[in-house]
Amino acid sequence: MKLYLIKMSDNCLKVLLTAKLLKTKLEVEYLDFLQGALQSPEFLAINPNGKTPTLVDGDFTLWESGAIMQYLCYKKKDERLFPNDQKVRIDITRWQLWDASLLGKALNRITYENFLKPKFGGGKADPAPLEESLQQFQRFASVLNKQLQSNKFIMGNQLTLADVSVASSFVYMKEASISLEKFPHISDWLKRISDLPEWKEATAEIHD
Repeated sequence: MKLYLIKMSDNCLKVLLTAKLLKTKLEVEYLDFLQGALQSPEFLAINPNGKTPTLVDGDFTLWESGAIMQYLCYKKKDERLFPNDQKVRIDITRWQLWDASLLGKALNRITYENFLKPKFGGGKADPAPLEESLQQFQRFASVLNKQLQSNKFIMGNQLTLADVSVASSFVYMKEASISLEKFPHISDWLKRISDLPEWKEATAEIHD
């Protein structure tokens, strides 16, 4: 299997971390998005969206991080991260979609405005979208903090794809000046995940 990634992407981190937790060996190719590699005819033939992560497994091509993460679990026949229980799997998928559309979306915009935009020469943060995203972050982080109040991980005592998805959205939290002062349970949970050797390996690889 071949995995196409870009550096400094939380969505790419989600898939890379999943593979490391599963001990799945992948051929990994990092594309240079600043040089237009995602819009090259060769890559668009693989993923017409021009986005990463993208997985190629023989004649099967898959995009969208959550789908790739679940597929890797199917391939490995490992139920630790994605247990073989219908309700549990649907619940994990719910948290993955929640991250993509709500909390992670807010974190991505804050990260872009406070960190990536100035880093890549885009100028200062735009106050209006930044403030809106900060408000959204506060709202949805409260939901996650409550979920983690009595749970070691999002689904309980077992690390799952729900944790991999949501935690990866926080990867540039410090660089983006995102405070967790009001969310101690999130802070403790992120510490547990960041202590994992697979997290350290994956974040070191994905960082530019």
